[in-house]
Amino acid sequence: MAKTKADKMALRDDFSARFDKTAACLLAEFRGTTASDMAELRVKLRQVNAELKVLNNRIVKKAIVNNDDVVLLTDRLKGPLAGIFVYGDAAAAAKSLLAYAKDHELIKVKSGVMTGDVLEYSDLEALSQLPSKEVLLAKILGSIVAPHQGLLRVIGGVSGNLVRVINAIKEAKS
Repeated sequence: MAKTKADKMALRDDFSARFDKTAACLLAEFRGTTASDMAELRVKLRQVNAELKVLNNRIVKKAIVNNDDVVLLTDRLKGPLAGIFVYGDAAAAAKSLLAYAKDHELIKVKSGVMTGDVLEYSDLEALSQLPSKEVLLAKILGSIVAPHQGLLRVIGGVSGNLVRVINAIKEAKS
């Protein structure tokens, strides 16, 4: 059954809202993919705070006209596409999507957009090889804390040596 104009406008508004709150959007072609494969991919993407939606290209083109961050995708909207809307860590979502696409030949990752920059397939591969956000934050915190810990050990070593020298002098006099 054909969609009414009101249905299409509601769908356009839904896509527009998704694009507004997404950190990144990835595009994948799913021609010939089974519904169970798509459901499995949806579950894997939800685990990394992303969601997959089948895109209606004409409606999406109208939805992204006013969004400067994703308007660059307009010329890439061809064929049966799924949009992966990333609300959390884009690297984790890209890693999950590319790993799934490697096992399922019918899913072809095309491109994406993040903070107004178009991401080609090679960019998505590089993004997927980055450590997760939590690991990067832990490394940054470790590099900030390391000099302080070294200084603390040096100061502690000096006072510890002083105590040992005083004890040695005390034992020598006894």
